[in-house]
Amino acid sequence: MAADLAPDRRVGGVDLHTADLRTADPGRDAAGWQTYQRGLHEVYSGIGVADLAIEPDVPARVTAIVLATVDDEVVGGILLRDHTVIGERTGLPRLAAAIAERGPEGVNELGGCWLRPGHRGAGIGTALVEAALSAAAGGGRWTVALANQFSVGVSVRTGFVPDERFRDLPFPDRRFRSTLCWFDHRGEGR
Repeated sequence: MAADLAPDRRVGGVDLHTADLRTADPGRDAAGWQTYQRGLHEVYSGIGVADLAIEPDVPARVTAIVLATVDDEVVGGILLRDHTVIGERTGLPRLAAAIAERGPEGVNELGGCWLRPGHRGAGIGTALVEAALSAAAGGGRWTVALANQFSVGVSVRTGFVPDERFRDLPFPDRRFRSTLCWFDHRGEGR
């Protein structure tokens, strides 16, 4: 699936018109998972947080990854869990309770979104999030994301609503300022 981008958008001095998006099951696509991990590690290294990159094995409950490719180069990725682990990972009982209350049948989670610096601002991050939301649509009413200072803008642009109770969280550690954001697949409310 190709996501059309603004025809006048230039990235690295090159006109960029489309990004090819591919959704894969990381448990069945080892090469796709390794590509996702390598890109995540490189981008996280570039901002000084390589220690937060995901372990080599596919994390629990990850059901899909979406990879964005431009000119045969993977330039971004995002993962989808069929059940959020944000409450457990943050260690914040109040946040875990809010997630359980909002989605007693379970809540999807988007996370680990990365985009190579030379391709930011071209709509690829938005396309990644939208493709992951599309993959999540059949898995429940709510999808949650813990958007940090780098991703909160794309989260809001794609329809996520920040939860005012959980803003400016030092998660995954004090180098980040994160906000819990909700996406309602039924479009019925916050």
